[in-house]
Amino acid sequence: MRSSRPYIVRFTHFVLVGLMGLIVVSCGEQVEEEVQPILAEVGGKQLTLGDVLQEVPPSMLQADSVRAIMQFTDRWMAEQLWIQEAVRRNLDEDEAFLEQLERAKAQLLIRYLQEKILSDRVEDRFVQEEDVQIYYQEHKDKFILNEKFLKVWMISAATRQDAVRAREDLMRGIAREKIYDEYHSNDGTQSYRGELFHPISWLVQDLPEMKIYLERMGRNELSPVLSFKGKYHFLQIVDVKTTNETPDLQWLLDSLQGMLVRENSAKILNSFIRSLTLQAETNRDIERMPEEQVRSLLQDADT
Repeated sequence: MRSSRPYIVRFTHFVLVGLMGLIVVSCGEQVEEEVQPILAEVGGKQLTLGDVLQEVPPSMLQADSVRAIMQFTDRWMAEQLWIQEAVRRNLDEDEAFLEQLERAKAQLLIRYLQEKILSDRVEDRFVQEEDVQIYYQEHKDKFILNEKFLKVWMISAATRQDAVRAREDLMRGIAREKIYDEYHSNDGTQSYRGELFHPISWLVQDLPEMKIYLERMGRNELSPVLSFKGKYHFLQIVDVKTTNETPDLQWLLDSLQGMLVRENSAKILNSFIRSLTLQAETNRDIERMPEEQVRSLLQDADT
């Protein structure tokens, strides 16, 4: 089988050359735009390297630029083929499609206007941490826990001997972080380092036997070492929040802040549409059938 390595090397060089071609040097003179390398062409429509680099997230390019670019190119080509086939069948002129297109265009236009309005009112939407704290204190009774929440620390070791040693080290008072770094083996199961509270229903879902001990254990208790899927596990409950307690504000800070920002955004948009409605009514640009007349029409339709 022919090795793909020379191709990858050549393509990587091609990508790097293309990347360098995108760099614009400003020295007070007009620099001509570089001709972009063409990565693919479907039905006369071209995809250039510059097009791809504008769409692919930088993190994906840094991880594996060739793979990211080739995957995007494949998706682009498939998309163009779908479009080409739809047009060949005249679906772009289909009445039902055109109706959907108009509805989608209207919704997109509304969202675009709303985003423009909100972008001009960033300060009015912003919520400070102090505002979140005040809201939390005023509505604390709404945040009652409906199940037990636990902070759990767990070791998944490659051998039973390592798991037993890690458990013994923990009982001797050695720091959890040191034990975790020395003994924990990442086996693809969920890892827990005792940093966050989780609902008990969410915990150790991939370790059903451990779940039984979790239900019975209390704060600082250790489970026995259990074998599951070729690894050896034990856990400790670091902290507990029982049912009907209120959660700490820190758990809710980000979600509450986001919720209050959304509330402020809704207030801004509602105020804007009320203003538009009032203006339209003043100018007699809109008319609406009274509620009683609508009710009468429905009653007549039923008889």
